[in-house]
Formats: sequence, structure tokens, C-alpha cells
Amino acid sequence: MLCSLNSPGSNTVLGRSLSSPVASSILFVICVKYVQVLQNLLHCADLSNPAKPLELYRQWTQRISEEFHHQGDLEREAGIEPSPMCDRTASNVDKTQVT
Repeated sequence: MLCSLNSPGSNTVLGRSLSSPVASSILFVICVKYVQVLQNLLHCADLSNPAKPLELYRQWTQRISEEFHHQGDLEREAGIEPSPMCDRTASNVDKTQVT
């Protein structure tokens, strides 16, 4: 584990204990930045599909659309209105893609 914000006096970074208030503040900033980097990486991966070769892009678009539609089917079976882009009777895959 990279960061651990536990009870006072037991904060750790890379397994090393930090007990001073300054060290705890530094630890907090490191953890926040770490989470931001992970969020940005996930966002980039999410948006990278259109940059792939066209055939691969189409395959992944079909796969994610089917996953969304399956979720919408399960929601409908549970008596819930399907989430946006998950209703196979109302969604348009072409309109959901980056142009």
C-alpha cells in the first residue's frame, strides 16, 4: 500500500511511519496526488478508444454497447428504468461516440 491515513501517529508512506503533523500533511498531499494521477490515467484509457485502429475501435464499441445494453436489460427486469445509454430500445450507439 502506498498511502495509509490511519489514526494519529500511525500514518505511513511506503511502509514508513510518519508521526509529526508536518509529515501527516505531506502524506495527505501525496495521497491526494496519487489518487488524481490514477483518476487521470483511467480517464485517458476511457477516451483512448477512438485513437485505436478503426477495426479495433469498432470491436470495442460493440463490446461496450452490449455491456451497457445487458445492464439496461437487468435494470428493466428489476423494475428500474434503464440508465442512460443502457436502454437497447432507445439508445443510438453512433450518437454516443466521440466525433
